[in-house]
Amino acid sequence: MKGLTEPLCPECGNSFTLDELVSDRYEPKLFVVTGFGFFVSSIVCVISIVLYPLGFVYFGLCIWWAAAQHRIAAMSLGARRILLCLAWLPTAAVALIALGVVMYSLF
Repeated sequence: MKGLTEPLCPECGNSFTLDELVSDRYEPKLFVVTGFGFFVSSIVCVISIVLYPLGFVYFGLCIWWAAAQHRIAAMSLGARRILLCLAWLPTAAVALIALGVVMYSLF
């Protein structure tokens, strides 16, 4: 699309705006929060001993997330949101279990 003088696709002839091209492709905040989620979840899983093997899987996902930016950019926004939920799932589960144990011990 570089060098075009009109907002028309040279292949199909459809018109476009810059916002349409960029809006679904890349959300920096979503990218960073998901990668951080994989990293935090890997640490939480390793610390919790019971989920120790899952911690290594999440650390591998963290490395994949950092290395495969071009593949992630090609994913739909919905798929990236699903990965965001997957990234934080172990952390949320361990936090809820810890909260339950604390609440149980108080009452």
